[in-house]
Amino acid sequence: MLNKNTLGEALGNLGIKPTLDEKHNKSIYLHFEIIMVLLTSTFLTLLSWAAVISAATVNVVKKDCTLMTGAELGARQFWSLPSPAVSPQAHNAIDAAALADHGDHSHNLVVNDPDFPGSPANVCDNLATGTVWVEYNDRVDGHFKWAYSMDAILTPEERTVA
Repeated sequence: MLNKNTLGEALGNLGIKPTLDEKHNKSIYLHFEIIMVLLTSTFLTLLSWAAVISAATVNVVKKDCTLMTGAELGARQFWSLPSPAVSPQAHNAIDAAALADHGDHSHNLVVNDPDFPGSPANVCDNLATGTVWVEYNDRVDGHFKWAYSMDAILTPEERTVA
């Protein structure tokens, strides 16, 4: 917050001579503060809009590509994907605990997950590319989700979509 001394210095630096009249100084001080508040408010509004615009990502489809569908994913044997990035031990422990405690576990494969619009799965010239999400649901232990980059873990032959 500005005080009279810093306001006088700021005005002096701008070539404005502050008057000795106390009432006049208070008026200048008040106007200066109002202008600063308005400028700060405008800056923060612009910054907020920039953040909203940059966060509003949309599924990115590469040129000459289409977003992959669940049917196209189902046409391939993606069940043989390697252990998730959380580590094979963690994945096996989750499966073993669910089977031992509840006897119920399921895996769902998801493409173009709406929770992660910046990680799409595409089909480009009959070749799958992008991200596949694997969801693990358990009645007690909860919901886990991890992702695979098809480009990194599958060969082009394995990514071919008929």
